[in-house]
Parts: sequence; structure tokens; C-alpha cells
Amino acid sequence: MAIQGLDITPQTAAAIQQLEADEDMARRLQLEFDREEATLATPQPRTRRRGPPQRGNRRGRRLANLPRLPNLPPYVEPDQDDYERLLDLAEHLGPAVPQGLAVEVLSRLPTFRFQESDSGHQLKEEDKSCTICMGDYETNEELRRLPCFHAYHTKCIDKWFEQNSACPICRVRVQLD
Repeated sequence: MAIQGLDITPQTAAAIQQLEADEDMARRLQLEFDREEATLATPQPRTRRRGPPQRGNRRGRRLANLPRLPNLPPYVEPDQDDYERLLDLAEHLGPAVPQGLAVEVLSRLPTFRFQESDSGHQLKEEDKSCTICMGDYETNEELRRLPCFHAYHTKCIDKWFEQNSACPICRVRVQLD
């Protein structure tokens, strides 16, 4: 095959034909896409369907499975009485439930004094410092051990448990039964 005086091998000719076919397909796909986009851009009359969501509507099925919250005030656009509606919602939901650990449970967690091991084995790096304050443990410093066996400065973990009820590292909830 010769293009404007150039000799082309059969492999090159096949590659050129494939490129032309690919370019033609890309043009057809672009035209189809443009038609669909133009169809979507024209306003369609909205019809409100009643009843359960249709089989192919996955979003509708997910929303249909959500639990309904009883007696909530109706939704109002954000620019209308935002603050008052927010106060009404807060009053309806009630006070926030504290997430911290009860003082009785906290006082039952064991404490101990930190000692560098003299038995010949070295402590791991994670066992030498408090992951809450990032400070290294000093000899004879008081630490509190959790049921998951993580240990922290007593003051650090007590402060942590004012707001949380799980270990800062592994997120296991502290429960003593």
C-alpha cells in the first residue's frame, strides 16, 4: 500500500485501518452522547409516583428501608426560621447522652507503677510511652491498664474517659461486668 509516495508495510496498513475504525466509532459514540445530553437538558414533566419504589430504583429501595423518625417537625427550607427549628429539634430529641466512662468503672481499672524491665527482655517502643500525651513513661510513674492490656498515664486516660468509653488505640469499649 502506498500513501502519497510512501511504501507502507501490511502491519502499518492494518494499524492505520484500525485507527480509522476507532475514530469513526468515537465520533458515533460522541454523537449518541450529545443526543442523550440534549434530551436530558430539555425539561420533562414531573409525575409523582405513589406506592413502593420500582424494582430498578436502588436508591428508592435504600430510602424505603430507612427507619422513620416519629413526630419530627416538618422539614423547612434553611432560610426560614433556622434557629427556632433547630431549637425545636433539640428539644424534641432531648439532652445529649454522655459518652464517657462512669467514674465507678474507671476506679475499678487497675493502676501500677512503671518500671523498666530488669528481667532481661526489652519493652516494645509502644509500651514505653503514652499514646495520649506522647510522653515517655518515667520510672515509678502511675499508669492505668485497660482490659485490652494497653496502659496510659493515669491522668491522661482519666481525662480521655471523661469524653470517651473506648481504648484510644484499639477502640475496644471498656466494660467491667
